Amino acid sequence: MSKWTQEKREQMKERVREVLICERPNASKYELARILGIDQKTALKLKKEIIRENISRISKQKVSEEIGKLEEEANQLALKCWQVIDGDTRKVKKMKNGQLIEVEVSISTSDKLKAIKTLREIRTKQFDIKLVAGVFSRKLGELKLGSKLTEEEQKLIKDAIEMDYGQLTKPELQPEPTK
Repeated sequence: MSKWTQEKREQMKERVREVLICERPNASKYELARILGIDQKTALKLKKEIIRENISRISKQKVSEEIGKLEEEANQLALKCWQVIDGDTRKVKKMKNGQLIEVEVSISTSDKLKAIKTLREIRTKQFDIKLVAGVFSRKLGELKLGSKLTEEEQKLIKDAIEMDYGQLTKPELQPEPTK
């Protein structure tokens, strides 16, 4: 592939994408090369890049769709939990003399506590699922390079390292210079 600028490369990828979508969905590298007037190897590389991008995009869309479904189910469950937490009574269906009837029963404190626990677990699971799916990014352990400690910060660290922790007296502070 000849040395193209990034803009030219993107432009050619768009042309390959256009040919694959509009004209010849199953075009071989030979057909793409002939239609676009480029080298066969270049045509193949661009086609493979487009296929990878499409797979990645579709995969991300499917993950987002599934996360959305899980969130909807979690929200429905959370609503039920809040009804238990906020309510004093609830209606329960029971069989009496072979017939199904609705009876109002009080909601116990243990039921409310279970609902609170369930609500907390729902939110934790939602966060974990999103974190694993890459919705959030953590920067744990990453160093922020390029920032340097000030002289005052360096002096404080040096003083802390040199401090004798066995002493009961505090180190003498230097008086600030008068103006």
